[in-house]
Amino acid sequence: MTDRSLRLSETVENKSELDEYGKADRLLRKFYPSKKIPVSTLQKELDTLSAEVEDLRPALDAVKEDLTELRFVQNCIAPEEPNEEKGEKTLTEKQPTKEKASLIDRLHDKQQVVDEQKQKEKSHSHAYENEL
Repeated sequence: MTDRSLRLSETVENKSELDEYGKADRLLRKFYPSKKIPVSTLQKELDTLSAEVEDLRPALDAVKEDLTELRFVQNCIAPEEPNEEKGEKTLTEKQPTKEKASLIDRLHDKQQVVDEQKQKEKSHSHAYENEL
């Protein structure tokens, strides 16, 4: 490998680090244009913020546990939408559930009763017309 190709491969490998360095440099220049960075002040702030994070971590863990339980309950109540890319059927294409099927059956039965009543009324009206 030549020196040039070695430098190019190192540049590609370190691109993310160089990008982060550039962002940090621009940010620091924005807040400290004189280029005098108070390292001790920033270190104290970092220590304070780190302590706050550690104090808040137990509360975050508790919330994460609650969230896990809530997502479990949510999935039990309303399963995730089907993924059409995987070939799963949509809700309208799926077979009706037992409850929906029984509702459909009951509606169908009611419709049959109504149709039978209409037939009886027609036959009674024809019988009445024939008597006249």
